[in-house]
Amino acid sequence: MSFYPGYATTDGDRLTVDQALKEPSFIEERIAHLAEGQLFVDQIFTQDATPVEGGAVIYGRVLAKHRFTTENPAPRQPGDEYQQVYRLRPEMRTAAVQDFGGKFAVTDEAIRRNRTADLDNDVTALTNTIVRKINTEAISALNAAIEETQDDGLVEVAADIPWSEAFAIGAPTTQTQAAALPAASIARALGEAETADESATFNRLIVTPTTRAALRICYGPDLGRVLDDFGLTLITTTGLPEGTALLVDQAKVGFIRYEEPLTVTTWRDEAHRQTWVQAYACPVLGITNPAALAVIRGVDGPSTTVDETSTDAVDEPSTTTES
Repeated sequence: MSFYPGYATTDGDRLTVDQALKEPSFIEERIAHLAEGQLFVDQIFTQDATPVEGGAVIYGRVLAKHRFTTENPAPRQPGDEYQQVYRLRPEMRTAAVQDFGGKFAVTDEAIRRNRTADLDNDVTALTNTIVRKINTEAISALNAAIEETQDDGLVEVAADIPWSEAFAIGAPTTQTQAAALPAASIARALGEAETADESATFNRLIVTPTTRAALRICYGPDLGRVLDDFGLTLITTTGLPEGTALLVDQAKVGFIRYEEPLTVTTWRDEAHRQTWVQAYACPVLGITNPAALAVIRGVDGPSTTVDETSTDAVDEPSTTTES
Protein backbone atom coordinates (compact mmCIF):
# COMPACT_ATOMS: atom_id res chain seq x y z
CA MET A 1 0.00 0.00 0.00
CA SER A 2 1.39 3.41 -0.99
CA PHE A 3 1.40 6.65 1.00
CA TYR A 4 -1.78 7.78 -0.79
CA PRO A 5 -3.50 5.14 -2.97
CA GLY A 6 -6.32 7.24 -4.45
CA TYR A 7 -7.26 10.72 -5.54
CA ALA A 8 -10.55 12.56 -5.24
CA THR A 9 -12.12 14.32 -8.22
CA THR A 10 -13.89 17.65 -8.51
CA ASP A 11 -16.36 19.11 -10.97
CA GLY A 12 -14.05 21.99 -11.82
CA ASP A 13 -15.72 24.49 -9.49
CA ARG A 14 -13.70 26.55 -7.06
CA LEU A 15 -13.27 24.66 -3.79
CA THR A 16 -14.27 26.61 -0.69
CA VAL A 17 -12.97 26.12 2.84
CA ASP A 18 -16.39 24.84 3.88
CA GLN A 19 -16.45 22.26 1.08
CA ALA A 20 -12.93 21.07 1.89
CA LEU A 21 -13.79 20.54 5.55
CA LYS A 22 -16.96 18.64 4.68
CA GLU A 23 -15.09 16.38 2.23
CA PRO A 24 -11.67 15.45 3.72
CA SER A 25 -10.67 13.58 0.55
CA PHE A 26 -9.94 16.95 -1.05
CA ILE A 27 -7.47 17.73 1.73
CA GLU A 28 -5.97 14.24 1.37
CA GLU A 29 -5.41 14.91 -2.32
CA ARG A 30 -3.76 18.25 -1.56
CA ILE A 31 -1.42 16.65 0.99
CA ALA A 32 -0.56 13.82 -1.42
CA HIS A 33 0.20 16.36 -4.16
CA LEU A 34 2.45 18.38 -1.85
CA ALA A 35 4.24 15.24 -0.61
CA GLU A 36 4.86 13.87 -4.10
CA GLY A 37 8.57 13.91 -4.83
CA GLN A 38 9.48 14.85 -1.26
CA LEU A 39 9.07 11.43 0.35
CA PHE A 40 12.55 9.99 0.62
CA VAL A 41 11.19 6.49 1.22
CA ASP A 42 9.35 6.43 -2.10
CA GLN A 43 12.62 7.00 -3.93
CA ILE A 44 14.78 4.62 -1.91
CA PHE A 45 12.67 1.72 -0.63
CA THR A 46 10.41 -0.78 -2.35
CA GLN A 47 6.73 -0.19 -1.63
CA ASP A 48 5.16 -3.44 -0.51
CA ALA A 49 1.39 -3.79 -0.80
CA THR A 50 1.27 -6.78 1.56
CA PRO A 51 -1.12 -5.97 4.45
CA VAL A 52 0.52 -5.22 7.80
CA GLU A 53 -0.83 -7.46 10.55
CA GLY A 54 -0.24 -7.33 14.27
CA GLY A 55 1.31 -3.88 14.24
CA ALA A 56 4.72 -5.05 12.99
CA VAL A 57 6.62 -6.72 10.14
CA ILE A 58 9.09 -9.55 10.73
CA TYR A 59 11.88 -9.66 8.16
CA GLY A 60 15.37 -11.02 7.64
CA ARG A 61 18.46 -8.91 7.02
CA VAL A 62 20.71 -10.49 4.39
CA LEU A 63 24.45 -9.96 4.96
CA ALA A 64 27.48 -11.07 2.95
CA LYS A 65 27.63 -14.43 4.74
CA HIS A 66 24.04 -15.22 3.75
CA ARG A 67 24.38 -14.78 -0.01
CA PHE A 68 25.96 -18.16 -0.76
CA THR A 69 25.70 -21.68 0.59
CA THR A 70 28.40 -22.90 2.96
CA GLU A 71 29.49 -25.62 0.50
CA ASN A 72 30.29 -25.43 -3.18
CA PRO A 73 28.33 -27.84 -5.39
CA ALA A 74 30.20 -31.11 -5.97
CA PRO A 75 30.32 -32.90 -9.34
CA ARG A 76 27.52 -35.46 -9.68
CA GLN A 77 28.19 -38.98 -10.95
CA PRO A 78 25.58 -40.91 -12.96
CA GLY A 79 22.98 -42.38 -10.61
CA ASP A 80 24.03 -40.22 -7.65
CA GLU A 81 22.05 -37.53 -5.91
CA TYR A 82 23.14 -33.96 -5.91
CA GLN A 83 24.99 -32.80 -2.83
CA GLN A 84 22.87 -31.20 -0.14
CA VAL A 85 23.91 -27.63 0.56
CA TYR A 86 23.25 -25.33 3.48
CA ARG A 87 23.26 -21.63 4.09
CA LEU A 88 23.34 -19.51 7.19
CA ARG A 89 19.94 -18.12 8.04
CA PRO A 90 19.71 -14.35 8.42
CA GLU A 91 18.80 -12.87 11.75
CA MET A 92 15.10 -12.11 11.97
CA ARG A 93 14.15 -8.58 12.93
CA THR A 94 10.93 -6.85 13.85
CA ALA A 95 9.92 -3.46 12.51
CA ALA A 96 7.06 -1.86 14.42
CA VAL A 97 4.38 0.26 12.79
CA GLN A 98 4.76 3.94 13.56
CA ASP A 99 1.96 6.47 13.67
CA PHE A 100 2.78 10.00 12.51
CA GLY A 101 0.29 12.83 12.20
CA GLY A 102 -1.06 16.09 13.52
CA LYS A 103 -4.10 18.31 13.65
CA PHE A 104 -5.09 21.97 13.42
CA ALA A 105 -8.30 23.94 13.94
CA VAL A 106 -10.20 26.12 11.48
CA THR A 107 -12.45 28.72 13.09
CA ASP A 108 -16.00 29.37 11.95
CA GLU A 109 -14.89 32.89 11.07
CA ALA A 110 -12.25 31.53 8.69
CA ILE A 111 -14.86 29.24 7.12
CA ARG A 112 -17.42 32.02 6.74
CA ARG A 113 -14.84 34.38 5.23
CA ASN A 114 -13.50 31.57 3.03
CA ARG A 115 -9.86 32.10 4.05
CA THR A 116 -8.51 29.51 1.64
CA ALA A 117 -4.93 30.78 1.90
CA ASP A 118 -4.88 30.11 5.65
CA LEU A 119 -6.25 26.60 5.15
CA ASP A 120 -3.72 25.86 2.43
CA ASN A 121 -0.85 27.15 4.57
CA ASP A 122 -1.97 24.97 7.48
CA VAL A 123 -2.27 21.93 5.21
CA THR A 124 1.16 22.63 3.71
CA ALA A 125 2.78 22.95 7.14
CA LEU A 126 1.20 19.71 8.33
CA THR A 127 2.29 17.95 5.13
CA ASN A 128 5.86 19.15 5.53
CA THR A 129 5.90 17.91 9.12
CA ILE A 130 4.61 14.42 8.28
CA VAL A 131 6.95 14.08 5.28
CA ARG A 132 9.93 15.27 7.33
CA LYS A 133 9.20 12.73 10.05
CA ILE A 134 8.88 9.80 7.64
CA ASN A 135 12.04 10.91 5.83
CA THR A 136 13.87 11.11 9.15
CA GLU A 137 12.95 7.52 9.95
CA ALA A 138 14.16 6.34 6.53
CA ILE A 139 17.51 8.10 6.81
CA SER A 140 17.99 6.91 10.38
CA ALA A 141 17.39 3.34 9.19
CA LEU A 142 20.01 3.72 6.45
CA ASN A 143 22.56 5.23 8.83
CA ALA A 144 21.94 2.49 11.41
CA ALA A 145 22.40 -0.24 8.77
CA ILE A 146 25.70 1.33 7.67
CA GLU A 147 26.96 1.46 11.24
CA GLU A 148 25.95 -2.14 11.94
CA THR A 149 27.53 -3.61 8.80
CA GLN A 150 30.78 -1.65 8.52
CA ASP A 151 32.69 -4.80 9.51
CA ASP A 152 30.41 -7.21 7.67
CA GLY A 153 30.96 -6.65 3.96
CA LEU A 154 29.80 -3.05 3.57
CA VAL A 155 31.39 -1.48 0.49
CA GLU A 156 33.19 1.74 1.42
CA VAL A 157 35.53 3.89 -0.66
CA ALA A 158 37.15 7.25 -0.01
CA ALA A 159 37.15 10.16 -2.42
CA ASP A 160 40.65 11.13 -3.56
CA ILE A 161 39.88 14.79 -2.95
CA PRO A 162 36.79 16.67 -1.76
CA TRP A 163 34.37 16.92 -4.64
CA SER A 164 34.22 20.69 -4.16
CA GLU A 165 37.87 20.81 -5.29
CA ALA A 166 37.28 18.75 -8.45
CA PHE A 167 36.67 20.34 -11.85
CA ALA A 168 35.82 18.43 -15.03
CA ILE A 169 35.14 21.51 -17.16
CA GLY A 170 36.93 24.77 -17.84
CA ALA A 171 40.48 25.42 -18.96
CA PRO A 172 42.53 22.22 -19.38
CA THR A 173 45.14 23.53 -16.94
CA THR A 174 42.53 23.79 -14.16
CA GLN A 175 40.79 20.47 -14.76
CA THR A 176 41.21 17.66 -12.25
CA GLN A 177 42.80 14.38 -13.29
CA ALA A 178 40.16 11.79 -14.20
CA ALA A 179 41.19 9.42 -11.39
CA ALA A 180 40.34 12.07 -8.77
CA LEU A 181 36.97 13.16 -10.17
CA PRO A 182 33.71 12.19 -8.43
CA ALA A 183 32.96 9.75 -11.26
CA ALA A 184 36.12 7.85 -10.33
CA SER A 185 34.91 7.43 -6.74
CA ILE A 186 31.57 6.16 -7.99
CA ALA A 187 33.26 3.77 -10.43
CA ARG A 188 35.49 2.38 -7.67
CA ALA A 189 32.51 1.79 -5.40
CA LEU A 190 30.63 0.00 -8.17
CA GLY A 191 33.71 -2.06 -8.98
CA GLU A 192 34.23 -3.11 -5.36
CA ALA A 193 30.58 -4.12 -5.06
CA GLU A 194 30.84 -6.23 -8.21
CA THR A 195 34.09 -7.81 -7.01
CA ALA A 196 32.41 -8.73 -3.73
CA ASP A 197 29.52 -10.40 -5.62
CA GLU A 198 27.04 -8.00 -4.05
CA SER A 199 24.49 -8.69 -6.83
CA ALA A 200 23.30 -5.09 -6.51
CA THR A 201 22.37 -2.76 -9.34
CA PHE A 202 22.95 0.68 -7.89
CA ASN A 203 20.51 3.22 -9.32
CA ARG A 204 20.39 5.99 -6.69
CA LEU A 205 23.13 8.41 -5.62
CA ILE A 206 22.19 10.11 -2.35
CA VAL A 207 24.07 13.26 -1.38
CA THR A 208 23.71 16.36 0.79
CA PRO A 209 22.86 19.74 -0.78
CA THR A 210 26.52 20.73 -0.33
CA THR A 211 27.68 17.71 -2.33
CA ARG A 212 25.05 18.26 -5.00
CA ALA A 213 26.31 21.82 -5.46
CA ALA A 214 29.87 20.51 -5.74
CA LEU A 215 28.81 18.02 -8.43
CA ARG A 216 27.05 20.73 -10.41
CA ILE A 217 30.10 22.98 -10.25
CA CYS A 218 32.42 20.12 -11.14
CA TYR A 219 30.51 18.86 -14.19
CA GLY A 220 28.32 21.83 -15.13
CA PRO A 221 25.80 20.91 -17.84
CA ASP A 222 27.43 17.48 -18.23
CA LEU A 223 26.25 16.27 -14.81
CA GLY A 224 23.14 14.64 -16.25
CA ARG A 225 25.21 12.75 -18.80
CA VAL A 226 27.57 11.49 -16.09
CA LEU A 227 24.65 10.27 -13.98
CA ASP A 228 23.02 8.62 -16.99
CA ASP A 229 26.27 6.85 -17.82
CA PHE A 230 26.14 5.14 -14.41
CA GLY A 231 22.36 4.67 -14.53
CA LEU A 232 21.95 6.82 -11.42
CA THR A 233 19.26 9.17 -10.18
CA LEU A 234 20.62 11.93 -7.95
CA ILE A 235 18.71 12.39 -4.68
CA THR A 236 19.49 15.23 -2.31
CA THR A 237 18.70 15.10 1.39
CA THR A 238 19.84 17.07 4.42
CA GLY A 239 19.80 13.95 6.57
CA LEU A 240 23.17 12.45 5.63
CA PRO A 241 26.34 13.13 7.60
CA GLU A 242 28.41 15.77 5.83
CA GLY A 243 31.16 14.26 3.73
CA THR A 244 29.18 11.12 2.91
CA ALA A 245 27.48 9.97 -0.29
CA LEU A 246 25.48 6.75 -0.68
CA LEU A 247 24.89 4.44 -3.62
CA VAL A 248 21.68 2.46 -3.29
CA ASP A 249 19.91 -0.31 -5.17
CA GLN A 250 16.34 0.87 -4.72
CA ALA A 251 14.87 -2.53 -5.57
CA LYS A 252 16.78 -4.41 -2.87
CA VAL A 253 17.87 -2.22 0.04
CA GLY A 254 14.64 -2.16 2.02
CA PHE A 255 10.88 -1.88 2.16
CA ILE A 256 8.12 0.40 3.34
CA ARG A 257 4.54 -0.59 4.01
CA TYR A 258 1.61 1.35 5.39
CA GLU A 259 -0.72 -0.17 7.95
CA GLU A 260 -2.83 2.89 7.20
CA PRO A 261 -2.02 5.22 4.30
CA LEU A 262 -2.50 8.96 4.39
CA THR A 263 -5.84 9.60 6.08
CA VAL A 264 -7.58 12.90 6.80
CA THR A 265 -10.54 13.32 9.14
CA THR A 266 -12.49 16.38 10.25
CA TRP A 267 -14.87 16.99 13.13
CA ARG A 268 -16.83 19.83 14.69
CA ASP A 269 -15.92 21.48 17.98
CA GLU A 270 -19.13 23.36 18.79
CA ALA A 271 -17.86 24.56 22.15
CA HIS A 272 -15.17 26.60 20.43
CA ARG A 273 -17.01 27.14 17.12
CA GLN A 274 -14.28 25.57 15.03
CA THR A 275 -13.59 22.47 12.93
CA TRP A 276 -10.57 20.25 13.48
CA VAL A 277 -8.53 18.80 10.62
CA GLN A 278 -6.40 15.75 11.41
CA ALA A 279 -4.01 13.92 9.07
CA TYR A 280 -1.88 10.85 9.73
CA ALA A 281 -0.11 7.88 8.16
CA CYS A 282 1.12 4.64 9.76
CA PRO A 283 4.30 3.41 8.02
CA VAL A 284 6.63 0.53 8.82
CA LEU A 285 10.03 0.21 7.15
CA GLY A 286 13.17 -1.87 7.34
CA ILE A 287 16.57 -2.46 5.72
CA THR A 288 16.59 -6.00 4.35
CA ASN A 289 19.80 -6.00 2.31
CA PRO A 290 22.68 -3.73 3.42
CA ALA A 291 24.69 -5.14 0.50
CA ALA A 292 22.51 -2.89 -1.66
CA LEU A 293 24.31 0.05 -0.01
CA ALA A 294 27.73 1.50 -0.79
CA VAL A 295 29.34 4.44 1.00
CA ILE A 296 31.67 7.08 -0.43
CA ARG A 297 33.48 8.99 2.32
CA GLY A 298 35.24 12.34 2.25
CA VAL A 299 33.24 13.88 -0.57
CA ASP A 300 32.98 17.22 1.26
CA GLY A 301 36.29 17.15 3.09
CA PRO A 302 37.78 14.86 5.74
CA SER A 303 36.10 11.46 5.90
CA THR A 304 33.47 11.11 8.62
CA THR A 305 31.91 7.99 10.05
CA VAL A 306 28.41 7.40 11.31
CA ASP A 307 29.75 7.10 14.88
CA GLU A 308 30.98 10.69 14.75
CA THR A 309 27.68 12.07 13.51
CA SER A 310 25.44 14.02 15.85
CA THR A 311 21.84 12.87 16.05
CA ASP A 312 20.90 16.45 15.19
CA ALA A 313 22.21 15.78 11.67
CA VAL A 314 19.14 13.74 10.77
CA ASP A 315 16.43 15.66 12.61
CA GLU A 316 15.03 17.62 9.70
CA PRO A 317 15.84 16.08 6.33
CA SER A 318 14.47 17.50 3.12
CA THR A 319 14.74 15.76 -0.21
CA THR A 320 15.04 16.65 -3.90
CA THR A 321 15.60 14.45 -6.92
CA GLU A 322 17.10 14.77 -10.37
CA SER A 323 18.26 12.33 -13.01
